Amino acid sequence: MNSSLKVLIVAPNASAKFGGEAILPLHYFEKLAARNISVFMIVHERTKLELEVRLGENIEKVTFIQDRKLHQILCKLSMALPRKIGDFSFGVLLDLATQWEQRNIALKLIKQHDISVVHQPTPVSPKSPSMMYSMGVPVIIGPMNGGMVYPAAFAGKESLFERVFMRCGRAASNLINQLIPGKRNANTLLVANNRTRLALPSGCHGEVVELVENGVDLRVFKQPERNNAGEQDNEKIKLTFVGRLVGWKAIDILLDAVATIENKNFELHILGDGDQRINLQQQAKSLGIEQQVIFHGFLEQRKCAEFLTSCRCLVLPSLYECGGAVVLEAMALGVAVIASNWGGPADYLDDSCGILLDVSRGREAFKTEIAEAIAKVLDDPDSCKEMGRCGKQKIQDLYSWDKKIDSILEIYQGAIAG
Repeated sequence: MNSSLKVLIVAPNASAKFGGEAILPLHYFEKLAARNISVFMIVHERTKLELEVRLGENIEKVTFIQDRKLHQILCKLSMALPRKIGDFSFGVLLDLATQWEQRNIALKLIKQHDISVVHQPTPVSPKSPSMMYSMGVPVIIGPMNGGMVYPAAFAGKESLFERVFMRCGRAASNLINQLIPGKRNANTLLVANNRTRLALPSGCHGEVVELVENGVDLRVFKQPERNNAGEQDNEKIKLTFVGRLVGWKAIDILLDAVATIENKNFELHILGDGDQRINLQQQAKSLGIEQQVIFHGFLEQRKCAEFLTSCRCLVLPSLYECGGAVVLEAMALGVAVIASNWGGPADYLDDSCGILLDVSRGREAFKTEIAEAIAKVLDDPDSCKEMGRCGKQKIQDLYSWDKKIDSILEIYQGAIAG
């Protein structure tokens, strides 16, 4: 049945270097192609050089949207605002400008190649409008992941302006999705969790199916059995944070917690970059832990995987994490995880493979939670090893990209049959 299946993937970006959701359409394209599925893709040309190297002959199946003056203006306006507001305002307009061109190209490709199904995996926000409607073939959107708010005890991390803007924007999104009916008319809407299901625009008619947003590429995040986190007797224990250095990741609270821990036989390695990096480096210096906290900047996936294998634990204290792919990637490597009991990490973790932190009691209590969890990890390497083993098994059973492609192929065929 799959030999006659022809899939068209539509997304703003496809990249392993951009970070975030841009890697999702790339994985779908590569994994489907590896199963000899006839797959095509339409993305923006900003990823063209990377894809030409990565995809080889399959680059012929990719159509690129040119970077026009409008795209450049909207991108600059979006970046000039706080990230959430920029994404929700000019970022949406930028995406719609891209989708308008993609829609016209998609209609031509559907006729030219007898496409069976159109799949729009990103943007992952359930509120983002879609122009993939009236395509003449089934349309599948997602998996989406959103509907996030801060924990009640941390609501103050958003300014009043941000809170009001986001509430107004979410209310306005229903009107926008009425005018641009891609999601209302889609055959299938994929959601990562019930929180996202509740955040879908009103009036959606298609089937809603739960499918985890993230997956793990076991070609990259696969290592042999490890000893006590690959540590040598004369080395300090390594803990790691991986992600963008932005406010809602709560790295500032993590640094405060590190400063209170009596056992100093560990290092915190921070892999990632962002607008908070200078502030965090200054904070580490003011706390007297600048020798204990090492900032590495952005590392590509393979280098992150290599580094994680030498670490005892991943620490992700994020307060606004819809997904948290890095949690799954650490689990795949057999690395124990400390993470907030909120959002995506709470969907993936349980007591067998990590430590979930209570976020309900405010900053000071959260700092204490982090410090106590780290102290436990430092004092009990055998427990970490067991958590890592359980996490690795959970990934193989539930969260590998091979499992995910099995699921998406069933969803494709269901939509076509329907």
